[in-house]
Amino acid sequence: MIHPATPPANRLPSRRISAFIWLFAFVIWASLLLPASAQWATETYYLQPGWNAIWLPIDCSDRTIDTVLAVPTTVSGDPSFGPLVLEIWQWNPPSSGGFTTSPSTPSTTDVQWRQWAQGAGGSLGALTGNAAYLIHLDDGLPPPNEVGFPMGFPVSVTGKPLLPSLPWSNSGVNLVGFQTASSNPIDFYDFFKICPALAGNPNTFQYVGGPLTSNPVQVTAPSNTPVSRNQAYWVQSTTYTSYYGPIAITISGASQLSYGTTTVNLSVQIKNVTDPAQNQSLTATLSPSSSAGAPDGPDIAGDVPLMVQSAVNPTTGGYTYTPLTSYTTPSLAPGQYTTVVLAVNRAAMTAAAGSVYQSLLNVTDSLGYTSINLGVNATTSSYAGVWSGTATITNVDEVLSNGTVDAGGNGTVTVTTNPTTGVVSPFALRFLLHQASGGGSNLLQQVFVANDATNAQYACLTEAGLSAITNRSGPAGRLSTAFFPPGGQGQPGVYSGSGAVGLSGSSTYSINLGAGDSTNPFLHEYHPDHQAPNSYPVTRTVTLTFQPTLTGVSDTDPSWGSTTLGGTYQETISGLRAAAQNAGVNVTGTFVIHRVNTAAALQQ
Repeated sequence: MIHPATPPANRLPSRRISAFIWLFAFVIWASLLLPASAQWATETYYLQPGWNAIWLPIDCSDRTIDTVLAVPTTVSGDPSFGPLVLEIWQWNPPSSGGFTTSPSTPSTTDVQWRQWAQGAGGSLGALTGNAAYLIHLDDGLPPPNEVGFPMGFPVSVTGKPLLPSLPWSNSGVNLVGFQTASSNPIDFYDFFKICPALAGNPNTFQYVGGPLTSNPVQVTAPSNTPVSRNQAYWVQSTTYTSYYGPIAITISGASQLSYGTTTVNLSVQIKNVTDPAQNQSLTATLSPSSSAGAPDGPDIAGDVPLMVQSAVNPTTGGYTYTPLTSYTTPSLAPGQYTTVVLAVNRAAMTAAAGSVYQSLLNVTDSLGYTSINLGVNATTSSYAGVWSGTATITNVDEVLSNGTVDAGGNGTVTVTTNPTTGVVSPFALRFLLHQASGGGSNLLQQVFVANDATNAQYACLTEAGLSAITNRSGPAGRLSTAFFPPGGQGQPGVYSGSGAVGLSGSSTYSINLGAGDSTNPFLHEYHPDHQAPNSYPVTRTVTLTFQPTLTGVSDTDPSWGSTTLGGTYQETISGLRAAAQNAGVNVTGTFVIHRVNTAAALQQ
């Protein structure tokens, strides 16, 4: 039978020890197999003393195996406690196929295996995902069923979930595993019959524990033998296949749903890959679930709040987004596929900038064959950078003319300070903001933006500032608005705010127009009665109140909360009305801003 290589001569002797001590050791092993920042999935294996074969669908490659298995030499006062994992072998299938018709006749000797041995190391330095392993446990362990574990010793391993990818070869026997349902798994006959390359009951072998000389054994009753989740089997195939279940999953060219800080949406394509001759239609269900706990502390900010994109609205040409609780695809005939677009509700990610949200997306098929976990992660955005916005003005103070006139001919009017009557036609008012990394914001009249050769972004108040950018790449751009004045004496217009850009809170900006400022509305360059001595100062006070949602925008734009924000706009213009009235002109509406540059600092 299969013997990957001669075991190291210096491996530790077998010990018959408590199953609870053994489980404690493996829990330590599992908890160390974890990268520092990722979403986590836990897989449970049921192992026997001796030789076992497992399929690892999660990645645990951040640490060496020696570090992973560095467990105490005594536990619970038992000085005889020692390492229980004697050997680990990773199947490294050669491109030409590792075996012909039976795993007992290898076509090569060493290149198809990478090995780790207790106390001796070896060519296998880490445990990578989407790979098969032989695990040799201490042969002296008691039979699991004698100590309360009828299925085998349960071992939970946590790591980073990967999109399934099996190293099938059509020239021999493949050591592969499948992410079948944990409860009531399907049998080999039904699992293979829907795949054209495997429908003829291929030769299949499995490891059952005990000595290597007794493994693997052939599956002789495929219709009565379940395909255990993530157990590895030798399966012979004479035709190439990429089969790992009745559905094939593709994620926007990646192995997980990784949104980073700005990605708007990602697509998950699901295809029915069953044999057309079986005429087996199916659906797939996508359900979010929480990530397993991180081993180094509570560094998970929360679950990623996913949303499902609707079909296109034929009238508006847009989409709507609803929270993902459970989504079932339309029925798919063999060969058909569907694409599910998932967006992140960043408005619900309220942790500090740079916080990482992590969770899982579980995909199951309606046949009950597979249950596949996909990793999902997103990072809260920093709002630093240049924002271009438009305010839509819908209300303006109305001056009521039914005032009174005294004997001297002096009239009074009543001014509505909280307008409720809308304008006849809303108008747009464009503006620019810059948010600094420290939280302060400025209202700008103009800004110059550029990138350097490393794609770092810059924002400059003057065109001259662009010359200070070394290795500038591509053309620079100038953004400006005619709705706000430049600074005095040719200086750029920069108006400091009292708050920051975000999903909540407000920021107020004051724009003071002196009696002699060129943009003062009372000033006229060529009229003697409208020169500075006869002019009046005017003050514009702009308040932006940010909101977590904005009807018609946040429910249709998946970039809301990341690179799109908005809320209510209010501006009071003081100095246009008679001082006796002591009231400014109030205008209100809504605003939406989009980030166009990520430079955290403004340069001159």
